[in-house]
Amino acid sequence: MNERCVDASVIVKLALKGEPYRIKARLLVRESSREGIDLIAPPFFTSEVDTVIRKRVYDGRLSQADAQRAYAVLDRAPVQVITHPNQRQRAREIAELLLNINNPLGV
Repeated sequence: MNERCVDASVIVKLALKGEPYRIKARLLVRESSREGIDLIAPPFFTSEVDTVIRKRVYDGRLSQADAQRAYAVLDRAPVQVITHPNQRQRAREIAELLLNINNPLGV
């Protein structure tokens, strides 16, 4: 099983226009789908993404209508929220693998 653990900050970029690295976030999701990689997230993921949207509404940086559109995008995001007895260990394994891939010299 190929999987990629995604942070809430990555998926929020799909829902909010003008976000830095939004194009890269979309590319990550598309490539993962094309390569048969499941996007996974821990149980607190849903609270985290909703909190980002809600905070922007409270701060006046996002209208309620835009927030509703963002929530709809997030609700359709291809992320499987999982709970597993070894979830934390698996997330660390994935993070370590990515660190080694992105930083092969360990610097």
